[in-house]
Amino acid sequence: MRILVVNDDGVQDRGLWALAEALEPLGEVRVYAPDRNYSGAGMSVALTPEFHLQRAAPPDGIRTDVPAFTADASPANLAALGCAIGFDREPDVIVSGINPGWNTGVQGYVSSGTMGAARVALDRGFAGIAVSHAPRSPEEDKRAIAAAVARFVAAAHAHGVLKQPLLINLNTPEGFAATEPARLTRPARFTLFAGLRPTEEPIIDGERITVRVRYGDIFDGPGTDDDETAALKAGAASICVTDPFTAQVMFDDPWPDIARAFSPEDRPAADGLAT
Repeated sequence: MRILVVNDDGVQDRGLWALAEALEPLGEVRVYAPDRNYSGAGMSVALTPEFHLQRAAPPDGIRTDVPAFTADASPANLAALGCAIGFDREPDVIVSGINPGWNTGVQGYVSSGTMGAARVALDRGFAGIAVSHAPRSPEEDKRAIAAAVARFVAAAHAHGVLKQPLLINLNTPEGFAATEPARLTRPARFTLFAGLRPTEEPIIDGERITVRVRYGDIFDGPGTDDDETAALKAGAASICVTDPFTAQVMFDDPWPDIARAFSPEDRPAADGLAT
């Protein structure tokens, strides 16, 4: 299996390397990541004919020999470059993350650089996976999440579903080592911008106006029992699988089996699938 690992937080982010380290036993893994933080870049690209890549090494404490490359380019640009030159043919899957902070809701799917990098896979005909964790998750959670992603990718590969242009959005709750099983979900309402409010009166200083704001909370929106935020509220990982070309959300077989593979390690994986 050929796995391209990307992110939007920069090549030195430890969540990126936790993924690379956990996925390395599954096949050929390559890392292509920006040389600085590109959060919020969405699927923005620079239509430049030339990129200057540098080799990158993992941070201290990460043990992996995965080839890694970085450049001053957007996550989507790096993902496309990784697809084009990272392997001797197209990768089987793009895995993007681990993003510090949840990416939920349809508009988040558009604005997030983590999601933008994963979406590069879709027009190339295969699956893209975006992975996000709760804000300020500890290092041990990142490693547990990365291990769960590896089990999930192995299960999805065994079922042959990675060869479809699907967007798979994984969001993990606080305390991922909890025993609550992962849930298949549908996209939530995106309330980050809908809930934007000023925190005080604007400060006017000549031609300059300073406005201080707070953003909406993802749990403020009108949710449903089977959406992403409902799962996170319950302390469960959210697995939202969509076909962006048909707007179909996947709940049917084989996805329940694959979702079980993502649940924390103290819960059994589906019979016959890699753990």
